[in-house]
Amino acid sequence: MLEAMFGWRDAKTSKVYTRNADRARLARQTVARINWDGVGTKLLAIEEKAEETEAANG
Repeated sequence: MLEAMFGWRDAKTSKVYTRNADRARLARQTVARINWDGVGTKLLAIEEKAEETEAANG
């Protein structure tokens, strides 16, 4: 069906298109599900902890 709509001659083209469209859709859904509250502060705490460990280990 996509081949006829877009004038594609090869079925591979529609497979590539739909695969990429599915990936993009799944990525958007995943990002929408992430709870972003406090992510920055959590990342900073992890980074600070790593720096403290490096300093202690010399």
